[in-house]
Amino acid sequence: MDNSNGKINLNHDYQIKINVIDFPFILALILIEIKYVWDISLLGINVSDSFVNYGCIILLTISFFLRLGVGKRTDGSAYDLKSLGFALPFLGISLIIYFRSSDSSLVLLALFMIAAYGVDFRKIVGWVFGIKTFYLVLTTIAVRFGRIANLVYAENRGIHYGAGYTSYNQAPREYFYIVLCYLFLRDKKVTIKELVVIEILAWYYAAVTSSRTTFYMTTLMVIWLLINRVSKDKMFENHFVQFIIRYIFVLSGLFSYLIIRLAERNSVIYTVWNAVSTSRIQLSINALNNYPITIFGQHIDWVTIGLNNSSWLEYNYVDNSYLKMLLDTGVVYSILILIIMTWICNYALKTNNHILAVILVSIAIRCIVQSELLNVNLDIFILLIGAVFSYQNTAVTNNDSVPDIKGLI
Repeated sequence: MDNSNGKINLNHDYQIKINVIDFPFILALILIEIKYVWDISLLGINVSDSFVNYGCIILLTISFFLRLGVGKRTDGSAYDLKSLGFALPFLGISLIIYFRSSDSSLVLLALFMIAAYGVDFRKIVGWVFGIKTFYLVLTTIAVRFGRIANLVYAENRGIHYGAGYTSYNQAPREYFYIVLCYLFLRDKKVTIKELVVIEILAWYYAAVTSSRTTFYMTTLMVIWLLINRVSKDKMFENHFVQFIIRYIFVLSGLFSYLIIRLAERNSVIYTVWNAVSTSRIQLSINALNNYPITIFGQHIDWVTIGLNNSSWLEYNYVDNSYLKMLLDTGVVYSILILIIMTWICNYALKTNNHILAVILVSIAIRCIVQSELLNVNLDIFILLIGAVFSYQNTAVTNNDSVPDIKGLI
């Protein structure tokens, strides 16, 4: 980080540095992880959603005003509130949709965007990497030594194992996002040996949980990185590849909608995509037919566990980020999210951050079969929009070139 001219370099050697002013933001990240992992995997304590939500709101508000009081970003440059203008309208829209859909995670996402303004994004990724790795390693060891029951689930597609989590895909999912954080922090210094270890661990978690999605996605990502290394980044110079990367979230969203409609009408497409989506295509078709597409979202009672008050309920969920976002939040919010993610993808291309581009494409494709795009505890890279907006001049390449932020649009 260059403190003299306000540059941000996402590719410098990562070092863990925690300032007192960063603690509220870190605690908010930990609370989010507690909500999704800690209470269900280690202690068996049911942490109240209200406790987590209000706790995060308080901590993120404190984080914002502390940094505002200091008047500087983490790189020492001036704290310009004009650059924050994008987040406030987004927060307003999130509040409108929250009152319609009762989805508090949307408000938390907006608050995280605001609080992340001025925080070194590499530090955020480093904190998330540390928190997630701690949870996953501790839980894996506890399962291996019998301290946590290895839960078994019988579904229509086979027997699955919980590996210490309430859901058989929790451990592989956490591992996938740990890998993304690790690759981002290592950047071009990642070695072939490291990629081999990443692939072996992906296979391990797929084997012990019978979950396939993470293994396939990790394998594709490793292959892409290996090909890119052999080609010496030449593939990123291809205009078609650049187009795909730039609009990958829009294309994935359109593909999600079209494949569902085509599968509804064509038995061959239905059979093929049902296998790809692990038998979830019918749920998406039912959701599109049962719930209207609205402008500002709606409240839908999704059923994920299937058990309520000792009575079994019919599973009703959509494992597709784009479709679920469209049904839950409506057209306006969905378009805003796609614009934000497209802007971040363009940012990766304009700044030659190829590892970030691979990460974003991997997330976009995974979100076709998993509902994870708006979960800040998983897709931490959505907070990169704060880094895009918070600097008028941004350096992210090794030679510290400084592209004009306006040219990123």
